[in-house]
Amino acid sequence: MSAPAARALVLALLLASLAAGCGGAPSLVVSWDPAQVEQQLPEVVIELRRNEPQRALDLLDRLARSGALPEGAGHLRALALQDLGRSEEAESEWRAELALHPGNGRAHALLAQQLIDRGHLDEAATHLEQARVHVPGFPFVELLSGRLALQQDDDERAQRAYRDYLLLDPYGPPAAEAHHALSLIAARRGPSGAEEATAHEQASQALEQVYGFLASYERRLTENPDDLEAADGVSRAYLSLYRDFAGVTADRRLLEKAESALAYILERAPGHATALYNLGFVRAEQQRLPEALELFQRSIEADPQAAPPRINLGRALLVLGRRDEAVLELERALQVATGDEDRARAELELGRAKAAGGSPEDWEAAIGHYRSVLKLYPEDPMQVGPWISQLEAALAQARGAQDAGPR
Repeated sequence: MSAPAARALVLALLLASLAAGCGGAPSLVVSWDPAQVEQQLPEVVIELRRNEPQRALDLLDRLARSGALPEGAGHLRALALQDLGRSEEAESEWRAELALHPGNGRAHALLAQQLIDRGHLDEAATHLEQARVHVPGFPFVELLSGRLALQQDDDERAQRAYRDYLLLDPYGPPAAEAHHALSLIAARRGPSGAEEATAHEQASQALEQVYGFLASYERRLTENPDDLEAADGVSRAYLSLYRDFAGVTADRRLLEKAESALAYILERAPGHATALYNLGFVRAEQQRLPEALELFQRSIEADPQAAPPRINLGRALLVLGRRDEAVLELERALQVATGDEDRARAELELGRAKAAGGSPEDWEAAIGHYRSVLKLYPEDPMQVGPWISQLEAALAQARGAQDAGPR
């Protein structure tokens, strides 16, 4: 074969392989993030977040008439239609959006949600797999995977999906659904799952209650910006989520949300004792102890008869190594405490402060404070029993060493 003929054969084979690749292999799908269009249409996003989907849809319609809609606006239109309950129109819009942006993982997930609701489980599973590819780590995908598995009567897979969801989002509003589903799954195991079922159902109800309060307070604040009681309720709701549901690696974003509400109050009422105290708690959690000390002191000045700011001031002083001041402040807290919970917390912190002294006399005093906690709460929710045992053992050892000394 001549050289020109050989080159021609190679070129023909190469072109044939390229043609086969174009026709027979799947094309690369690039992930697409709807945040691009959200940044271009902030007014629409605001209305959707305010739970005003009709206003969002009206804005989109006006922009469409003026020819000012950016690429990808169908994602927001589908969201608005879905929130309005216009499911068939929303599904059509999601399919149109995915035809334009097949790498829109969030659209795949939201279409899967509608398909699950309609019982189209196989197609929903396909879209969920695409969502995993294009938005890895998106918690909503795990939640939907749990719903899908439940409808397919696969408790094991559902349980795994819901637990994975709670690892990613332990306190968001859908976490209540995940806890409720896990409760049902555990209950189906009979007596062996009863305790777990109860715990998940309690968590579900508590989350629903917190978000119910939060929605109510935010609505009140929207109607009356001077309603500081509502603003205080908003801050307490976020602090409750931070303390009770955010897990071991507590999400600092909840502190920031609480801080925003507390700053709102203090701008309008600088001497608001509760807001000062709660902002002090936020600063302490952020490891900004000098600021926390100042806020606790201002809270005490605003309400000298309140025990909680004195207790937290004592705790902060102890962390800073100012033990004598901490003991003094905690003793004052015990004097003004009116409820069992405040008294128990003051006794608990006094026990810790006294134990930090390191002498047998300090240990004996600490044991006395811990026993006072047990008198108030015999079931020992504050777990002082082990501390008493540890200190009693240290005291016995110290006294034994004294007895064995020179005579």
